[in-house]
Amino acid sequence: MLNHFLLQQRARWGRCEKALGAAVMALAIALVSGCAPQQTTLDNAGTAEFATVGTAATAFEWSPEADCATCHVKQASSTADAQCLASTHEDSACNSCHSDSEGLQNVHEGVASAEVELTRLKKTDIDSSYCLTCHDSYEALAGKTVDSQACTDKNGLVVNPHGLPTNVEHEDIDCASCHIMHDSRTAADQAESLCSSCHHENVYECFTCHA
Repeated sequence: MLNHFLLQQRARWGRCEKALGAAVMALAIALVSGCAPQQTTLDNAGTAEFATVGTAATAFEWSPEADCATCHVKQASSTADAQCLASTHEDSACNSCHSDSEGLQNVHEGVASAEVELTRLKKTDIDSSYCLTCHDSYEALAGKTVDSQACTDKNGLVVNPHGLPTNVEHEDIDCASCHIMHDSRTAADQAESLCSSCHHENVYECFTCHA
């Protein structure tokens, strides 16, 4: 009789263990599913919907009339920063300098506007001819900076920033190489940084490092 009672209790306990185990498993699955990253879905227009991120990304198509400040917040605010050259050019529209329509179209392809902080557009060209409509020619500028010490190497060799030696390495240097409008550094600091990117020993004389 006692053995029969014990067998009944053991069977009941086994059923309770199974039920409890199933409940724990179901709870674990629910918790994992709730914490897992949600997949990004695309609607018929190809616009990404971020259900859990909280940032609404919308399709963006660049044009010369687009409001650049929507994404380029830092660059737009530089027009009010006295330390940035952009503050002295606040009357110039973005596409006055950023007139490389094809390049801008390419770098913005597939971009969705969202709450992001974007950096400098390095893959587009700045039209230096627009700068020269106010700042005269390179020759005239070289005359104004003939006494500039901005580009001086560690040996004391001084190079006129607007009268650089003509060579292949200098062909791609233009106004925007040293005069980055949205940067708070001075043009002299920017020029020094540019020079040191190639003259990494801070020596401007050629063939002193790579004979």
